[in-house]
Amino acid sequence: MALLTIDATHAKANTMKLVPERIMKHLAKGILKNIKQESVEIPPEINATIPDYKGIEDHKEAKEMIKTFLENMMTEIENNVDISTMAATLKAIVQAKEVLSHEKFIIQKGLRSLVDKDARVGYKSKTDSFFSGFRR
Repeated sequence: MALLTIDATHAKANTMKLVPERIMKHLAKGILKNIKQESVEIPPEINATIPDYKGIEDHKEAKEMIKTFLENMMTEIENNVDISTMAATLKAIVQAKEVLSHEKFIIQKGLRSLVDKDARVGYKSKTDSFFSGFRR
């Protein structure tokens, strides 16, 4: 006879829960920071001015605006900078592309933190939620 036990202990996530707009802003900042560190300056062909999404009332519009900015910025970088020797920048771009390509990211059903990628929102009831991390 086999016995299966499951531990349903909730562990609070060691991070803040972020909306997709904020995650994308952090991804853009990380890419730009790495380019500065690895090539001294950001080429003028690259739009490095991250738009202010907080002033937009419609969250769908804000998400789409920052997503479009991030995608365009990465394309500009790939077209104007030789990132093959820039390991940190390349890693940051790959991470950003992985996040953006996740089907549930924009609808806020997946990644909610860049610090603890396993953290998710859980629900004890319809009105009582918690932000928790999965520990292996």
